[in-house]
Amino acid sequence: MDNIYLSKKAEVLGIRKHTPTEWSFRLGVQTETIPGQFVMVSLPGVGEVPISISGYDPNFIELTIRNVGKVTSQISKINRGDHLWIRGPYGNGFPLETFEGQHLLIIVGGSAIAAVKPLIEHYINNSQFQLDGMDIIAGFKSPRHILFHDELNHWKKKCKVRITVDRDEDYAWMGSIGFVVD
Repeated sequence: MDNIYLSKKAEVLGIRKHTPTEWSFRLGVQTETIPGQFVMVSLPGVGEVPISISGYDPNFIELTIRNVGKVTSQISKINRGDHLWIRGPYGNGFPLETFEGQHLLIIVGGSAIAAVKPLIEHYINNSQFQLDGMDIIAGFKSPRHILFHDELNHWKKKCKVRITVDRDEDYAWMGSIGFVVD
């Protein structure tokens, strides 16, 4: 994107539903971004919201959005081939150079995992960026609210990942129950 202050039309290339209220949208946008940045997403006549970039490559960005308000409820109704308007990316991102050679502990709850997903993938998928280790503690409301199942399973092969839930309504969860801060 040439001017981060001007909105650009972005085609929805794909939609991945995680939960009844959370989706990831892959948008056809060519932009340079670093882990930890966000974009402003708008629908004409509806409004605009800031959304963390949950994945990217040179030809797309991924946004994970929870249906919680006026704008996000309308975004949740769009389909592949539809368009969103975005501005950005904004923010300084994570200080990647500072983390190199360190042991990184990432503690995250709920949909906030979307904001740190690019950071985790930066180190897991790029062997030239070295850490002394990485542990991830991710908490969700219940087993039904867990986001990024495939990614979590992939990350477990590369680093220590602990998933916890606040409660288990079905009594089928075999993992940890409790808040990440505990």
